[in-house]
Amino acid sequence: MVSALRSIDLDKFDEPGSFSRSPSNSQEINRWLKANGFFFNPFAELNASADPHLYQYIVQHSAADALWGQDHALIFEPKGGGKTTLRVRTAQNCYVGQQQNRPFPISYLPPFLQWGDAKPSPEDHLQAILTSAMKQLLISLVYRPHWFLDLNSDDQQLIRSCLERDLMGPLEDFLVLIDVDPERLSLFRRRFDIFLPMRSTPATTQVIALRQQLASIAPQPIAGDVWARWQILRQILLSLFRFDSIYLLIDGLDAGPETAADVHALIRSCDFIWRSLPAWEKERVFVKAFLPSESAETLQAGYRVECKRAKLVHIEWTPDLLVEMLLLRIEAATQGHYSSFAAIATPDLMDVEWQIVKTASEISHANLPREVLSLLSHILLAAARRSVAPARLQYQDVEAGIRAYRAESSI
Repeated sequence: MVSALRSIDLDKFDEPGSFSRSPSNSQEINRWLKANGFFFNPFAELNASADPHLYQYIVQHSAADALWGQDHALIFEPKGGGKTTLRVRTAQNCYVGQQQNRPFPISYLPPFLQWGDAKPSPEDHLQAILTSAMKQLLISLVYRPHWFLDLNSDDQQLIRSCLERDLMGPLEDFLVLIDVDPERLSLFRRRFDIFLPMRSTPATTQVIALRQQLASIAPQPIAGDVWARWQILRQILLSLFRFDSIYLLIDGLDAGPETAADVHALIRSCDFIWRSLPAWEKERVFVKAFLPSESAETLQAGYRVECKRAKLVHIEWTPDLLVEMLLLRIEAATQGHYSSFAAIATPDLMDVEWQIVKTASEISHANLPREVLSLLSHILLAAARRSVAPARLQYQDVEAGIRAYRAESSI
C-alpha cells in the first residue's frame, strides 16, 4: 500500500488555521495522548532544556562521538537543532558504569538574569561554575553513594564543607529530599533544575547511609577566594575522586534577551572562558561549548589562538535521525507498548513519521528537531479537537496540522 501522505500537495496548505501558535503543550493534546496509551506527552517541550524526560529518548548522534575526548570542542547548530539534547547525552555518557573512570560533567548555563547583564567578570563565571559543579556533585553522590562513603573522614569533611559553601542554599535543605522514594528523588532533581543523568535507582541502604553521613559532619569554613575554591574543586574531582578529566558543558548562551540577537555580545559574555582554554587544557578541564551556528565565525576570529586546538563540530540531522527521534519518544511515553503512530493511525497513514519529517523539512527548509516537533504538535492538536474520545490518527488531522504549521511558519 502506498502512503496517502506521499501525494500531499503542500501548495494547498496556505490558509490560516484556527490554531494557537506552538501548541505543543496543549492540554487538549495531553488528554488525547493519554486516551491513546501515552503516559506523558513526549512532544510537549520544544525547548529541550525544559523536558524532564529527555534522558529517556536521546538519539545517539555522530556528533556525540566527535566531541568526546580530552580536548576542547566547539559544537555549532541553529536554534532548535539539538544542542541541549547533545549536552545532556554527553553528561549521560559520563555516568556509564559505577566507577570514576570517566570525565566529571559540569553543565553550565551562565545565569544572565542573576547577573543582570551579559558582561560577567571572571569571578562571576567561576562562582557560577562552582555552584553548578556542587549541584552536579551532590546529585551524583545521591546516585553513586559509594563514591562518598568510600572516602576517609578528612576528605568527606572537605566535600561537605564545599557543598555548604557553594550550593545555592544550605545543604540541610536538600538532605531532607535525599530519599529512594521516586517522588522525593524527582523533587530533588527539580529543585536543582538539572537533568537526571542516571537511569537506575540507588540502593536504599547506601542512600540512607549517605544522608546520615552528610548530616553528621559539621561544615568548616573554606578559606580563600573564588580562585582558590576553583582549585579545591579541581583537587576534589581529579585527585580525591580520581576522575580522568572535567567536562565544562556550556549551553544556553543564545537563550536570553541579552545575547539572542547579538552574536558579538554572546561571544563576549564568555570572554574569560575562551581565554582560559589553553590553561584549562593543561589542568584537564575541557570546555564543550554548544553554540548557535552564526557564532562560529565571530568566535574563531576573536580567539584564533585559543581555539586553535579545539575540535569544531557541526550537528547534522538527517531524516533517518529525526524519524528515530520520534520513534524513541513514542516508545518511551507508551512504556514500550508501541513505537510508532502506526499503532493508533488509520491504514492510509503508513510511514507517518517519515512524512512528518519530510514535510517539516520542505516547509522550514531545514532538518531540525524543533520544526518536526512543532509540525507534529499541530497534527496532534487537530486530532484532539476532532474527537474527545480515543480515536485513531487520521489523514484529515495531518492535512489540518500542515495547514496550521505552514501558517505559523509564514508569520
